[in-house]
Amino acid sequence: MFRYLFLCFLMAAMTACTGTKTTSDTPDNPPQNDNTLKCDSENPAQDIPWISEFAANYKGRDVQAHITRYELDGEYYFEINNCVNCADAMTVLYTCDHGKKCETGGIAGLMTCGDFYDKAGKGEIIWKNYEDSDKSKF
Repeated sequence: MFRYLFLCFLMAAMTACTGTKTTSDTPDNPPQNDNTLKCDSENPAQDIPWISEFAANYKGRDVQAHITRYELDGEYYFEINNCVNCADAMTVLYTCDHGKKCETGGIAGLMTCGDFYDKAGKGEIIWKNYEDSDKSKF
C-alpha cells in the first residue's frame, strides 16, 4: 500500500511541473544600450532606470545606502553600497548599463576590482538615503 501511495505522489509531483525553463545566456532584462543611458547626467539617480529603481527601493529604509559614480577612460561606473559602515557588507561596482564589473568586501573579503579605485580616483556620491550627520549612528 505504501508503495502505491509513494508512486502516486511521485507521479503527481512530476506532472505538476507544467512550466518550461530555458537556459540561455541572455538575461530577462538585458542591459540597455549605453547610447540610451545618460551616464554623465547631472542626476543619474533619476535618469538611469536601474539606479532610480535601486534608489526607490532604499528610500526611507533604516539601513544607510549610497551610490557613487566613477569615471575611468571615458566610461562611467556606479558603485552600490547598500549598507554604509556595516561590517562584512558587499559593495558592487557596475557599468553604466548595469553589468557587474567587480565587487569588494563581504564576509569572504572579496576584492575583484584590482586597481580600479586607484586608477579612477575619488568618486562622486550621486545618491544617498541619509544625511551626513546621520552617518555616525551606525
